[in-house]
Amino acid sequence: MSFASAAARRRRTTDVKVSRGLLGATGTLVVSLFLNIAAIRYDAQFHGHHEDFIIVVVLISAAFFVLSLFLVPLMCWRAVRICSMDKMDGWWWFSTPYSVAFLLSVWVFRLDVGHTLAPYFVLWMMAFASSAMWTLARTYQLAVSRTAKFSTREAVMLAPVVLLGAFWLLSWLLSLRATTGR
Repeated sequence: MSFASAAARRRRTTDVKVSRGLLGATGTLVVSLFLNIAAIRYDAQFHGHHEDFIIVVVLISAAFFVLSLFLVPLMCWRAVRICSMDKMDGWWWFSTPYSVAFLLSVWVFRLDVGHTLAPYFVLWMMAFASSAMWTLARTYQLAVSRTAKFSTREAVMLAPVVLLGAFWLLSWLLSLRATTGR
């Protein structure tokens, strides 16, 4: 076995570990966000003997949510720094999963963004703005660069951001329609 093949195997192992860590941190972020928003939505229905259960769910999911807010950037940094992931890909992992998950969870649980969701909404506004900037930068990069090609991977990365924009626009139009009474 040569030194080059051993180094390549170690590199692949490191890449797999960082990829799994990035997926795990992102999954933790999304699941804990959905649990928090579900607990907010159904809090009034769990009074009595189920109230302790909802408090435990809220505390555990809130702890995992805060932990994942630190883990996702850390794993993105490790993926870019150690595994030489493209910085644009790291930027996508940093902003898009939360912005898509928050909007979908608000839609699924039919919540209005009020005082209870204010911290989540502020994070979503930052993630949404970052996702929009990523989309513009990546689209420009694909249009101008002679070497970058629009691949299936690029389509998979652009699709959630485009769907996020469509969901946001549809939500805004529906809320506008509800306030005007038409």
